[in-house]
Amino acid sequence: MQNAPVSFLVLVLAMSGCRGIPNRVQPEEYNVYSAWLGKRPVKHPPPGNLYISFRTMIYNATEECGKQLRPLLKSDAGLADQLSALGEAQYPLDLYSTPPKLKVPMPFKPLGDYPSQEPNRPYRLITFSRVAFNTAGTVALFAVSGSCGGLCGGGGALIARRDNAGVWAFEDTGCVWVY
Repeated sequence: MQNAPVSFLVLVLAMSGCRGIPNRVQPEEYNVYSAWLGKRPVKHPPPGNLYISFRTMIYNATEECGKQLRPLLKSDAGLADQLSALGEAQYPLDLYSTPPKLKVPMPFKPLGDYPSQEPNRPYRLITFSRVAFNTAGTVALFAVSGSCGGLCGGGGALIARRDNAGVWAFEDTGCVWVY
């Protein structure tokens, strides 16, 4: 009977028109991350001080933003449950491949944790959550966090919608954090 909650979650996800999140980051997730980076340039990173985490962050969408996300996602509300079902798992991002899976419009360095901060040399560290997609692959939910050292940074949940030409547009959800 211990498997009942897991079986119930799989049934709920199947009925919600959403698909589950695979055990490794998929090409379509890199496409969403790349599109977001291309449309929202990282502000004020000094040359050589833009970092992207080589692992995904933990993001429990249901717990953190469930009430805000459900009306925005409408029939795709199960996307938040998909992200939450990942629990405390973090997944590696392949930032070293050739050609690159993640397309970043400026030079960056892969990093696993916060960089050592030199005085008067700020940085920007970008970390992505996994991406949950609806079954059609046209709606996605994920979170992005950006840190610039000390008590400087924040992030939030984003909804991405792909148009008929395959271009991703991003919507802020109002679910943000600042630190």
